Amino acid sequence: MSSFNQIQTACGALGYFDGKTYLKDDDCEDALRILLRCLKYENERKDARLQMLESKIIENDLIPILIRLNSKHDTKIIHHALKLLVNLTKPPLVCFDGKLPKDVTLTNVYLKIEGHLQKTKTNLANEKLFDFLVNKVQPVLDTNWLDRSDEDDFILHAVFTVVRNILSIKSERQISEESDINAHDLVLWSIHKSNMENLILFCGNKAQGDERIMNILEIIVLMLREQSAEELAYTGEQQTKNQREKNNE
Repeated sequence: MSSFNQIQTACGALGYFDGKTYLKDDDCEDALRILLRCLKYENERKDARLQMLESKIIENDLIPILIRLNSKHDTKIIHHALKLLVNLTKPPLVCFDGKLPKDVTLTNVYLKIEGHLQKTKTNLANEKLFDFLVNKVQPVLDTNWLDRSDEDDFILHAVFTVVRNILSIKSERQISEESDINAHDLVLWSIHKSNMENLILFCGNKAQGDERIMNILEIIVLMLREQSAEELAYTGEQQTKNQREKNNE
């Protein structure tokens, strides 16, 4: 079976979202393994990645799997889906080993990957998705690092990598002409509402000397990247003013 047909078959064997729950196929776990393997051995044209992104697997399957499946029997499926989400949201530059491709064909591939991720960013700005990420990582953070398992380390790495990847996606123009809100704003709102921002700050304070510190710093930079220096200074000034007024009451 060709790689194209293999991916097409695997995507069709995941299951489907009926509007309320995700009805997984009996072969869902095996299908996720196949898709992960295809990405592991993808060619320089990133055919496997493009095919998956074009099939809208992130919004149609991975997000519903993560936020709808919560049985202990689904743990492996959820972990495979999370691992696949980490891989598919990877910045295009990382896909090309940190170098912009010089070849015209590969440059077009780079732009296609970037375009697909931009279109998907609004779907990734899903408060329930961030609730899932918080619920997965909170128990790990509450566990003494000496007592953490390999699975705990995987969760910790995967969750914050997904957050970084989502934030790194360049936003398209405003969502509608009536509003100046874009997908990045929606992601920030979901991070706030889910309490993810507090976990990020907590890890930033606790991760000094830890390899996670660079990941956390990158997340914070990406959260602020669409804010101007003037806006940040004004916000800080207002917070200081409000705090002074509160202290004087």
